[in-house]
Amino acid sequence: MMHHMGAADAGSGSHEDKVSRQLRRANNLGTVVQRHGKFLARVGNGYGAQGQRLYVYSQAYTSRAEAERDGFLDAYRRRDIKNAQAAEQVIEQVQGPSVSGWVEQWVGIQSLLRRPKTMQNDASAARKWLAGTSPTSPKASQAFGRKLLSQVAVSDWRTIHAAIRAAGRSETTVNNVSRLARQIWADAVREGLSVPQHLLIATIPEVAPSARRALDVTTEVRWVLAALRGQPLIEQVRWGLALWLGARQGDVLGLSLDRLELETPMPTVRFDRQLDSVGRKQVMPPQYRPIWLRPTGPAWALVPTKTSLSRAVPLLPHLVELLQQYLESEWVDNQWAVDPATGQPISLLFTEEHRGNWPGVGPRRDKYDRDQWRAIQALAGVSRGRGAPFDGHELRHTTVSLLTAAGVDQSVRMAIVGHESERAHRGYTHVAPATMLVGLEAMAELIG
Repeated sequence: MMHHMGAADAGSGSHEDKVSRQLRRANNLGTVVQRHGKFLARVGNGYGAQGQRLYVYSQAYTSRAEAERDGFLDAYRRRDIKNAQAAEQVIEQVQGPSVSGWVEQWVGIQSLLRRPKTMQNDASAARKWLAGTSPTSPKASQAFGRKLLSQVAVSDWRTIHAAIRAAGRSETTVNNVSRLARQIWADAVREGLSVPQHLLIATIPEVAPSARRALDVTTEVRWVLAALRGQPLIEQVRWGLALWLGARQGDVLGLSLDRLELETPMPTVRFDRQLDSVGRKQVMPPQYRPIWLRPTGPAWALVPTKTSLSRAVPLLPHLVELLQQYLESEWVDNQWAVDPATGQPISLLFTEEHRGNWPGVGPRRDKYDRDQWRAIQALAGVSRGRGAPFDGHELRHTTVSLLTAAGVDQSVRMAIVGHESERAHRGYTHVAPATMLVGLEAMAELIG
């Protein structure tokens, strides 16, 4: 409700108020001004290039008394912040940017080059640990962010490692932040900025041992398959694609009917896009080309897969049979946006019933998908250890490990699961004790 000025606001006020205002004016300490029915404290801030007087204003208050009492401290604080930022900009022009200044520039540049979700995660980590501009940044990161990029010392960089560990994060986080930082420093050099050599060659700590592992083929895989036989066909198909083809969660949830070729001599499924939730106004690379499933509402979209590979993978006969049964008996017809490549409406293979503001059939969301996987594990009686469930991505590890144990060539394994680099592929290969025993027995036979 609009505050109506009383006598104290509109009139001259007390003798003390008059004296206070006169002293402020005489000493050029500021005045209270009225704009659009609100009152603001105004303090001088030097002169502009044309000789004009510059001012800084406080927040708006509903009465002159409030502005007199609280506004000047607010205006002085705002003036100090503004002048500090201006001074930092001058320093950056002469000596180069601060760490936080370059991190923000880097985020702006990379947002047009990288996948939105990857960029979101990296920007969050860079602001939290390097720039110190996140609300949850530790004090060490705040101090690090204020330093000039050209003057960061080795000891400064070690304080960031210590701050990450002090926050209870693992060595994997230290490793990830260090790798991200090295990329940020290298990009600064490419932009012509001065970066100390020791930042570019700093040792990157080793990652913590991963808790992820493949499911054991002799017990856990068979128990999961047995548990799936009693589940609805949608779950048998969903987790069959994950186990037998090593498909990522997003790739499976983004499958549409036109990506299935079931009536050909060699039935296949094509993985070339995935389901993702992307902000409609989020800055993203031009080549990202999201296909929004709805023109409004939840920002579900089909986007290119994580890697640049578009792969058609043959389907085993039992998967073809499951898919045909599912499409005939359980699949719920659904149509979304038109595929620009075909001009036909998109029909997703996997859906769920949504409630809330957008009720009805909707895309199968990742949380619901994870809950289903945990329920299947509980039914099968399997866990990673100490009751902790496997995550869905460990089925991908299982696929690679099973293909390796079966003697499948590495290039074929990589083509099936969609790995582009041998380094990434090696991280998914887990040798089971039974496979080790076969190797040891073969060695023993050679010795005799």
